[in-house]
Amino acid sequence: MENVDVATCAKAFSWGSLGFVALRLLLRGSKPTLTADPASDHQNHMERLQTALFYIPFVISAIVYETLVFQLFLVVMTVAGISEYLQIVLPETRNGFGPLDVLLHVLGGLIGFSTFYSYSLASMFLWLGFAVVVVAQLLNIIRLNKVLDVKDVAQMAYYVFGLLWIAWPLAHANVAINTMTVGGQKFGCSLLIICLLSAWVGDASAYYTGKNFGKRKAMPTVSPNKTVEGLMGCVGGAVALNVVLWAFKTFLEVTWIPPLSVVQFMSIGLIFSTFGAVGDAIESMVKRIGGIKDSGTFFPGHGGVLDRFDTFFIASAPIFYFFTYIVVDDPA
Repeated sequence: MENVDVATCAKAFSWGSLGFVALRLLLRGSKPTLTADPASDHQNHMERLQTALFYIPFVISAIVYETLVFQLFLVVMTVAGISEYLQIVLPETRNGFGPLDVLLHVLGGLIGFSTFYSYSLASMFLWLGFAVVVVAQLLNIIRLNKVLDVKDVAQMAYYVFGLLWIAWPLAHANVAINTMTVGGQKFGCSLLIICLLSAWVGDASAYYTGKNFGKRKAMPTVSPNKTVEGLMGCVGGAVALNVVLWAFKTFLEVTWIPPLSVVQFMSIGLIFSTFGAVGDAIESMVKRIGGIKDSGTFFPGHGGVLDRFDTFFIASAPIFYFFTYIVVDDPA
């Protein structure tokens, strides 16, 4: 009875939190910030802590007790991420979205929703999204009787890249939850939690390693604060975490951890942290092109959706296919 009560409370908390997140997005949105927050370090630290104290329990409880909530949360994050992205690469959208911009939001949401059912359906919506974006842009040019300009082609490319960079990678997480089994048991949620832990530990390791030992700039023209030592700390931290998880499973027989070999666990940490660093660099490049500090204000103290999910945008697909063809029982 006690376990049932815990599960019921966790589900209620998950749904309530999702409602709060969606309502906050509708009422406040998430706009890019052009300059650094002038608040004190103490205030910024408190904001970061408060945000973490809300979102970490919410995400974990949703994954463990009510996966539908987490899947819907990813759809919300997809739409919010596309909103931030458009405001960065197309500054005129900061004053309001046009019909094509709204269409891109809808297409991103459809790709997310389609993964509730199958990977094939998500693939269909992705390619359908490409076709719709191209046709819609051409119809808009015809309607306005415009002379074709390179800016129109660039805008079309921006839209397509938004689907590829944001909507498609996040869709892989929903597929993983629904389909992945190891040894005949469903471990999709566990594999997703391991990825989240790898991202959080990798980020923390990169921050503290770079802050205390960073000397060599990794990409000064893209992200001046990133150092080679910080990147090494990110990879080392993620791999070390996965070795610890393997030890918990092997010696303590922790039931929620999937029965993988130490090499497979280390590969998860290596793949996720390496491609995650690439994702971080791409997001930094997009922000630098747009001349902004943070992609948005969705996560107080942490920035926007793109700031928090940049690791997943590039790492999701490689780790998904590693799981699919190396780790789990059957392809999704």
